[in-house]
Amino acid sequence: MVLKFIWLKEILSKETDVNKIVKFAKSKLKYFDCLINNALLFENDKLENFTLIVGETFKNKFKNTCLLSKEFAKNIKGKNNNIINIIDQRVFKLNSLFLFLYNK
Repeated sequence: MVLKFIWLKEILSKETDVNKIVKFAKSKLKYFDCLINNALLFENDKLENFTLIVGETFKNKFKNTCLLSKEFAKNIKGKNNNIINIIDQRVFKLNSLFLFLYNK
């Protein structure tokens, strides 16, 4: 069995970033078996320094992660395909430093 993978590092700030990643991956691979996503961004967003930019950044990254998953699903073959989302350990120990996550 031959395994082929590509490692891509992208911030996913814009929808065009998703299109760029998918286009590149399709040029290197015939189809997708697995997507490993580690795209979550934690911002120090205390009540004293919270801005709407933090919320917009979170919204854009979440939206673009969903778009990436959708594009992955369009390019799979077979039934044994996986999307693995890696989350930060802080999700399990939320504190006041991550106010925005409490509200979601």
